[in-house]
Amino acid sequence: MKGGLRQVPEVDLDYDLTGVEARWRPAEGEPWTGWLPHLDLAVARALTAGSATHDALWAAMTSPAS
Repeated sequence: MKGGLRQVPEVDLDYDLTGVEARWRPAEGEPWTGWLPHLDLAVARALTAGSATHDALWAAMTSPAS
């Protein structure tokens, strides 16, 4: 197709079924980087209930991001 996007065999997206790496950069305070078990934040929050590491993320997300 003339003017279309060139197709290549390389992988543009790499993923697996174990979760995703996430980063939250608040406008103020320290950024959070870690693993989430699911892309849907409601599901990830339910699956990480009781995790102090993830509780820090949920608390940080109540503030605006940078």
